[in-house]
Amino acid sequence: MPAKKKRNGRKEPNNEGRSYPLLRSPSKWDKWFFNYHDLAGKAKKREIGRVEDELTTFLRTPEEFRYSCEETIKRHCKGVSAKNIEDGFGLAGTRVAAWIDDRKSPDLKGSGAARPRKDWLTATGLLRYLKQPRYHNGDEPDAERRLLYVENLTPDFILALAITASGSQTPILRDAMDKHLTFEPSIQATVSSEGMRTFQMEFHLPFFALRKLSQSENSSSSVCELPTRKFKEIYLSKEGNDVQNNQEKYMLHYAQVSFVVYGHDEWNYTAYAFKDTGHEENDDVDINSHSENDALLTQEEIDEDPLAKWVDASRNPIWRPRQYFLRAFEAQLEEPRQEWYKLVRRLEVDITEYKRTHQFIWAAIASRSPKERGDEMKISFDWTLQRMELLSELIVCLSGNIEQWDGFSFRDSGINYFSDIDKSSSNSPEFMHGCYAGPSLRRINRIFKKFETHRQKLESLKESLSIDFEALKLRLSLEGNDAQEHASFTAKFLIWVLSPVTLAASIFSMQATVIPFGLTPAWFFTTVFILIGLMFAIYWIMKNWASWQKKAGTWLKVFEEVRRALERGYQNDVILEEGIHLHASRREENSSVETGIRDRGSEAA
Repeated sequence: MPAKKKRNGRKEPNNEGRSYPLLRSPSKWDKWFFNYHDLAGKAKKREIGRVEDELTTFLRTPEEFRYSCEETIKRHCKGVSAKNIEDGFGLAGTRVAAWIDDRKSPDLKGSGAARPRKDWLTATGLLRYLKQPRYHNGDEPDAERRLLYVENLTPDFILALAITASGSQTPILRDAMDKHLTFEPSIQATVSSEGMRTFQMEFHLPFFALRKLSQSENSSSSVCELPTRKFKEIYLSKEGNDVQNNQEKYMLHYAQVSFVVYGHDEWNYTAYAFKDTGHEENDDVDINSHSENDALLTQEEIDEDPLAKWVDASRNPIWRPRQYFLRAFEAQLEEPRQEWYKLVRRLEVDITEYKRTHQFIWAAIASRSPKERGDEMKISFDWTLQRMELLSELIVCLSGNIEQWDGFSFRDSGINYFSDIDKSSSNSPEFMHGCYAGPSLRRINRIFKKFETHRQKLESLKESLSIDFEALKLRLSLEGNDAQEHASFTAKFLIWVLSPVTLAASIFSMQATVIPFGLTPAWFFTTVFILIGLMFAIYWIMKNWASWQKKAGTWLKVFEEVRRALERGYQNDVILEEGIHLHASRREENSSVETGIRDRGSEAA
């Protein structure tokens, strides 16, 4: 193949071609990418050393990004043995979760020339495969177009990719891993403006997957044992059930699908994809259903592309990077769409049913005892607070995806790089798979509009709960005031009535010789009233003691200020008097001097 090859059959965009509302901006895709560039002599893989050293090199980032990226990946890979990955011990040698497709095609048509491979690989198998040269690997074709997909990005696969990444791919792969592990949304398409032209397109879509647990299951046995994503256990109310506390147990899984494609032209590029599938175990999907011991794919088997879906990766692959990106975007967006719909619908049912079975109206619970009424409102208060926190977390996640898409689809943004795809004539090479670009973008846009509807529903539910939350806070405050008043009345009764009577009875139970008055009923009641008066006086003094101290402190400050003012006035008077005396003495001195001068003048005359 020559060093540069002009695209055969390329024509100017056909004005009669179909146009879509999202594709009205002028094309920004650089013509550089329509020319083939031979990278066989330029893409040199660095020498593989010790695994720990390679991970350190892979994580070396600019100072301003070092903590956010390096610490995240190091923390995720903590405790993983690199030697086990190389030797195939543990899950690294048994769990198959990686799919890779390497092939090339001079004219970007047909099935091209592909490297022989097994269907799915373990982390050890992936490491050994990626250690092979990408170019000039014996009789095998060059891996100009590489697709790599990993289910559940565990530490062993992170290390396998870090060890074998080339220098130009390292920052791209490192950034993709960081965003995937930190649950960060992103939708971007960029073209480099310096050095050799490169392009990068990516989407990172975090979402939540809700799965119901059966009565026999528990949270520890129903989730994926792989150290990938966290999850939380929640209880949701059943629909159409009038019994309180009749709830179902669910697991809410954190999940994300990430995809990035990076390359130099429409022949030479690499696509990485990571997807969380741990929640699918509850859907009767075996995470180890793939087998590395499968024979090589035969001509009769269908090799479905797990990234683009519904595409035979062997017979009818999508060659061009932009078309592949849009097809993968559309395909991978389907699961988040379904999960968000199920989650929002189930939460709406839960909140509606809980409000129906747990009365939030004061009149409905006013007939209960104070304790029952307080317990009911405390339970409702805690439930409302938990639901508001959950809704806030969901809204933040969903809003991040929507904002990324809004920024991507805005004029003069990433979507401009796709504006020319649907305008090529039907007999041009660009038309192959390009005719699906416009409809794919339209479908993607419709899904994000549904996301916006889901966000509005979640915000509406949160607003409704916030009103209930404020009402419950007020009711609990009123209940607390009532309880405080009741406790205060009880305490006063004990102090002012029962205590004096008890003390008087204790006094009259003493020997008559130590009591200065007679042990008669009249003196008993007199003693009781005297003790009540003393109790009241003590209570009154204790009640006003703080205010008296405050007033005393205020008067002391006033007296201190007056004293200081008087001292300053006295000092000013002393200074004034001294000044007057000094002035008078100086006048006398001046007068005597003048008299002496006049006397000497008279003598001289």
